[in-house]
Amino acid sequence: MEWQIVDRQTGHVSAAIDGGGPLWDLNGGLEGDIPQWSADSQWLYFRKLHGEEVQVWRASRDGRQVQQITLDTADVLAFRQQPDGELYYLVAGATRDEIKAAEKAEFERGTVLDGSIIPGFPISASYPHNGRKTTYRYLRGFGSQSGTLLGNEQPVLYRLDSAGQRFKVDPVDAEAMVESPWAVGSGRFILSLDARIRASSDSDSYLSPSGGDAALLSPNAYADEPVRSGVSLQVRSASGRVRTCPNPVCIDPVSLAFVGWSPDGGDIVFQSSTLGTDWLGAWDVRADRVRVLQEREGVLGSHGSGRSGLCQMAGNEVLCLASGASETPKLVEFDVQSGKERVLFDPNPSIRRDRIGPSRTIPIKDSSGSEAHGRLVLPLGYRQGTRLPLVISTYACPGFLQGGSGRDVPEHVFAGMGYAALCLDTGATRMRRPLGYYNTGKSTFDLIQDGNDHYLDMLRDVVRQLDEQGIIDPRRVASAGFSGSSTQLQYALTQTDQFTAAMVMTKGSMDAINCYFIA
Repeated sequence: MEWQIVDRQTGHVSAAIDGGGPLWDLNGGLEGDIPQWSADSQWLYFRKLHGEEVQVWRASRDGRQVQQITLDTADVLAFRQQPDGELYYLVAGATRDEIKAAEKAEFERGTVLDGSIIPGFPISASYPHNGRKTTYRYLRGFGSQSGTLLGNEQPVLYRLDSAGQRFKVDPVDAEAMVESPWAVGSGRFILSLDARIRASSDSDSYLSPSGGDAALLSPNAYADEPVRSGVSLQVRSASGRVRTCPNPVCIDPVSLAFVGWSPDGGDIVFQSSTLGTDWLGAWDVRADRVRVLQEREGVLGSHGSGRSGLCQMAGNEVLCLASGASETPKLVEFDVQSGKERVLFDPNPSIRRDRIGPSRTIPIKDSSGSEAHGRLVLPLGYRQGTRLPLVISTYACPGFLQGGSGRDVPEHVFAGMGYAALCLDTGATRMRRPLGYYNTGKSTFDLIQDGNDHYLDMLRDVVRQLDEQGIIDPRRVASAGFSGSSTQLQYALTQTDQFTAAMVMTKGSMDAINCYFIA
């Protein structure tokens, strides 16, 4: 892996820096990491996997000097470079040697088949983690914070001063460590050390450059609805007056986030997302007017090919990784005032829209009123009225399509072979359920069964739509499932003869026999 420094004026890569080995997330994708600049913009700081160690490194902006900063016996989970040159960094609570010894001991004594075992996954160390193989059930998200046998040990926060002296920091006293399950670049941990950002008991507030106004993300009527943002964007003046953002793009989206203030303190820049559409907006708090800078049927972000993280403020511009179903990720810049878009860097110039099949968004509903969407890709030069075989992938389709969650059924490859290829996006954070859906007191088992029924409904709905439009041959439909959608697909196979072929990539929480008898 390498970091590339792009000149914003020319769009040229001015330096390429060795970024070390890949850091993988629990779904087999690259774990996003956002590097940090020094206050004078002369040095770039980043986490780097070298051998079997994850440490903080830095490189000069011309790429000629690369230096290791931390020398810890435990892996670095997150860090924050301060304007005064000090570095705060968080390390795993167990050292690498302690982790290896614990894993060896477990291997030698055997593994108890208890509730910690994930059906359908290898029991022993087989998953790449920080340069070696670890056991999948110890990956973060399954009860562990650092992907290891001793991953639940309390992480340790250190401060490295400008002279290179290391000091242990009590995170409780310092109030500097914030745990977040969706943190950028560190799996479960971020460091919040910016004095301009303060958290209150009822909202998150972000002070303007002048310190007079504050942007607020405050709980709203949807705070108990898991598939809505649950917050409203507000501004509070120095006198205490609170106003709420007046535009629909910041009212009841699936997700809503604060990006930053414009340098003059006149605009609050925010991002929101609903049903496969991402918005980038600027709320002029003086005129109480919202400018939609970008509306994209795709994603706007800062890592993971734009799938995750927030866009970044850079003066009066906003920098984003932008991608869509038929648009490969690009580094783009949006002017806060005009919304004008400028492509700074395209890492895939040979993949152009005129060389791959066109895509469109298909709105989908089930019998309960839940809403989702699908991304349909057709062969290049497709003629209306030609009925094609259909291949369906699931269950996350953000950005450039690469085959759904497991990346096993690449839509553009199948479209190039003459198929209609559809990614059915039914991820919980991208669907809109009816109000109160999650507050019915249903058991986890009942919610899983409801999910199976919803999935089957949506499969039937999208096949019906494409059949009525004359695009597909309903007798030639195949579908693929990965992880949770493997369970849903196996359930669908017991309920309908709609599919000519099915591809189950992982076992899922239930197999087809369970699904048959449950149904």
